[in-house]
Amino acid sequence: MTASGSSSLRIAEALLKRPYDQFPYSILPDGTLLYAEILPKTGRDLWTLSPDGKPSPLRVTPYNEWAAEFSPGPEGASRWIAYSSDESGQSEIYVQSYPGGEKRIPVSTGGGILPIWSPDGKDLFYVTGEAVVAVPMRPDGAFGAPRRLSDQASVLFNNRFHSYSVSPDGKRFLMIQRDPASVPRQLNVILDWPDAAGRP
Repeated sequence: MTASGSSSLRIAEALLKRPYDQFPYSILPDGTLLYAEILPKTGRDLWTLSPDGKPSPLRVTPYNEWAAEFSPGPEGASRWIAYSSDESGQSEIYVQSYPGGEKRIPVSTGGGILPIWSPDGKDLFYVTGEAVVAVPMRPDGAFGAPRRLSDQASVLFNNRFHSYSVSPDGKRFLMIQRDPASVPRQLNVILDWPDAAGRP
């Protein structure tokens, strides 16, 4: 609401109407959206949606690609896209050049999920095993050795969406702390529950 009393809110507008589920992940300064779409034949695939509403396939394969993110940089700059894929038989981290896609580089080798870039684009963070790690990215696109940042056993991660974030200075993380007391330690099985529910 403005000082004059008029509303400054914009009416929501549908940018994409398709029959399958989409999951937005990352957006460029020009409004280009990076998202995943679940298709019956190919599973989770990566697409981009231009500001004028045109979808374009980015990574459509028989495997699942998800949790993707544009690398940071000024508007119009060439970028990288980091994402997870299960093409090797387990989830691993890859980066692909954007927009051309001519370069594609495997980053992890022992499993990896949830990649996010450092604010300056010099490091890529991801979750692997029981740890959050960082790998430095060189100007030529090669990656250095991963370094362990923290133990992830006490932190709640969800592979379906970005469940942690890094501060603008790249020195701190925002994560969901897992409460050990909240972990279920008992499973109760109720037999004949429809009958039991109907009893007074």
